[in-house]
Amino acid sequence: MHILLLNYEFPPAGGGAGFATYNIGRELVKMGVKVDVLTSRIEGETDGAILDGMRIYRVPSWRKGIHDCGMLGAYSYVSFALRKRSRLLKRTKYDLEHFFFSLPTSILSLSPMQRRKHPYIVSLRGSDVPGYDPFNQKLEKMHKILLPLTKNIWRNASAVVALSQGLKDIALKTAPDQEIDIIPNGIELNQFYPASTEKIQNGPLKLITVSRLLERKGIHHLL
Repeated sequence: MHILLLNYEFPPAGGGAGFATYNIGRELVKMGVKVDVLTSRIEGETDGAILDGMRIYRVPSWRKGIHDCGMLGAYSYVSFALRKRSRLLKRTKYDLEHFFFSLPTSILSLSPMQRRKHPYIVSLRGSDVPGYDPFNQKLEKMHKILLPLTKNIWRNASAVVALSQGLKDIALKTAPDQEIDIIPNGIELNQFYPASTEKIQNGPLKLITVSRLLERKGIHHLL
């Protein structure tokens, strides 16, 4: 089996969705699946390099920074990825494409080469779902404009996957009849595991959160 993963974020750039893409690809390779990744170009990274068994293809993207893509960075990735993906599909017979973010990445699924040849999966990650971030008026306005595209992408996907029940519930407000599965993010059990009861009782409780400082993340509530 040969799978193409598509995401404008991928280590060392981006946040959680990029690392989810990397970890899913790495685990698929361990299962004997051939995995290619089409992502954004980062300075110092080579196009076509092999990483943990995955072949990583990179295209330009006008990002704000290594950890901040911005709307221009995300949509410019789609523009540059269109030709690269077309070349990959012509020379490689993929069994499946996995798009991370329904917008903008999955816009690539609307190309004429797409649905007639192989199925695709869409992973909903948060900001790609209408209504997820009411604090970002610019993003919500873009969602309203592109709402027909979003519904079309979800409707024609072989599977739409949300990473939480909450995200699924938000997505269903846009498309009540859409079938959406839930697969939470995984965890590295060799690095993260429950602390013993003794350690919690014998010392002060320490909390850590790793996140972009955006209002919708709710860090101010935690503080």
